[in-house]
Amino acid sequence: LIVEAPTIVLAPPEPVAPSDVAPSDRAPDDLMLIKGIGPGLVRTLNGLGVYRFDDIASWMPEDIEMINSHLGEYRGAIIRDEWIQQARLLARGDMEAFQQRYGHLR
Repeated sequence: LIVEAPTIVLAPPEPVAPSDVAPSDRAPDDLMLIKGIGPGLVRTLNGLGVYRFDDIASWMPEDIEMINSHLGEYRGAIIRDEWIQQARLLARGDMEAFQQRYGHLR
């Protein structure tokens, strides 16, 4: 006697929007310290799951392309305003080098 096992169909998991994901257990950084990022861009970045300088400092070309696609009129600001280089200095806490290159912190 051959008995077929019942077929179990699982519903696919519902996608989670990045804004629904809690940031890491560390407090978010003040992304507006990066020259070229204001309150509107902070909201956009947070909605994409970006909360910390080290998030930006570790972006690869594919990350830049994806984030750029959400920046609207600010598309290109990541490279133009050197967000990644600024974020690397801020993530390291190298305020002296940051101020020499980009001016005083806000």
